Amino acid sequence: MFSSFAFVSLLSLASATFINRGTQQVATFDDLTGIPAVSEINPVGSYKGLKYNSLDILQTGVLGISGTPAQSGNQVAAASITNYLATGGVSIAADTVKYFDLQSLYFLCAVDTVSSAVGVPEECSVAFTAYKKGSDVAYDTFNAQFNPDTALSSKMHKIEFPVSWFGLEKVDIAVVSAATTETLTALLIDTVSYKSYN
Repeated sequence: MFSSFAFVSLLSLASATFINRGTQQVATFDDLTGIPAVSEINPVGSYKGLKYNSLDILQTGVLGISGTPAQSGNQVAAASITNYLATGGVSIAADTVKYFDLQSLYFLCAVDTVSSAVGVPEECSVAFTAYKKGSDVAYDTFNAQFNPDTALSSKMHKIEFPVSWFGLEKVDIAVVSAATTETLTALLIDTVSYKSYN
């Protein structure tokens, strides 16, 4: 009896040692260097194990006149027409990690100005398309609607992704409709919660 209990305990300990439980992460972008009101020259790039493609660091609340405040701190990741033309589609991809589980993020759409930091929030629909590790075929698409709190200002809105969004290699992000036009809409994201695996 004792020997079988000891064997089961030893087996449980050994299996727990080899299971990769991942690392909980929150990307707030506040510890990155950004230039106030100028996002196009500050790409996020690699950050906390993920690669943020076509997303730049943007300081919000510049001079206290922003209608689009960050969820945490004063910086967000932003995509605008400049990004779309210069670097292609917006995505979050595994970089120095093998894969990740996307849990939630905050987002907001604003009329794209030279400085989206002082942009006016606008209604939009955003599609998030997930790709599992090792697959070029889309796993799932999650659509999120943003409706501003008021015509001149709005808090960011939270998206919680399905629990099935685990083991991801990449998530493509696209504004699919907007009050103005998709190309004249800036997309801001902040406080990205995920679990990463090495």
